[in-house]
Amino acid sequence: MSQMPTPWSSQYLCAWKEASNNTQSLIEGTRH
Repeated sequence: MSQMPTPWSSQYLCAWKEASNNTQSLIEGTRH
């Protein structure tokens, strides 16, 4: 994996961060 700052990678990272945040909140919501 090359670490070149390409626009698609930054967009993918942003989407992945949001997805992981949503997953975490979902897991926490089901836990409580």
